[in-house]
Amino acid sequence: SLVGSEMCIRDSIMSDHKFLLFGGTGRIGSVLIDSIPESVEITSIQRSKSKHEKARVNELVNPNLFDLNSIHLQAKGVVVCLGTTIKIAGSDEAFRKVDFELVLSIATWAKSQNIKQFHVISSVGADSNASGLYLKTKGEIEQELINLNFDQLYIYRPSLYDDLARRPIRFKELLSIPLLKSYAALAPKLLNYKPTKPHDLADFIWYNMLSTETAQKVSIFESTDIESLNTLSPKKFRDVETKVMSKMVLTCMAFFIAYLGIN
Repeated sequence: SLVGSEMCIRDSIMSDHKFLLFGGTGRIGSVLIDSIPESVEITSIQRSKSKHEKARVNELVNPNLFDLNSIHLQAKGVVVCLGTTIKIAGSDEAFRKVDFELVLSIATWAKSQNIKQFHVISSVGADSNASGLYLKTKGEIEQELINLNFDQLYIYRPSLYDDLARRPIRFKELLSIPLLKSYAALAPKLLNYKPTKPHDLADFIWYNMLSTETAQKVSIFESTDIESLNTLSPKKFRDVETKVMSKMVLTCMAFFIAYLGIN
């Protein structure tokens, strides 16, 4: 009927401003919520209720994120900011349960809900053939998400987060962030390892979520892409010549990032 058609059109238009968020209580999820644009509505699906409610954020408490079959929501896209480290998880198996199994379970559910956009945070150096578990797992989940064949898949590969204001301060980050910044400034090929500012990543995700441009089916963004939205182009580093740009240094940096993920 005409009324039915009008309702479908209205629901479609409204859903273009609605997004589902997993990991809203984490570092990047919190920044995403804090920077939510006007006219946008987020439903944060989480295990427990937050202490502080936010405007335009609906909390849907679901203790078992592996079981979403009872949830049916219309939305333009899903954003997954879930992730842990092997040290925090306590074991290799517990780490993979979050960063691989849970992410894949959410993506499979999103696909069943006919959600068009899927955004996920991976890691710089993600590679299914990597020797280290952290980067290998990140690479494997990327491939699984590609295989699900979303209309639009966005994969973000940030470096270590440039967030020394976070409490408690981790000693390894206190040392690593300045070191990675120095390497990136000296060697253009190491720009992807330059620490990523959480607000830059959040802004970049919002930019893609709300963009009206026709997107590729699979878009993979490195940390330099993330930074380019808010800062000068990485071209300013291209004329810097240094002997640090060697294969050995690149390999060492990849192992260093993997070590940070493990711990």
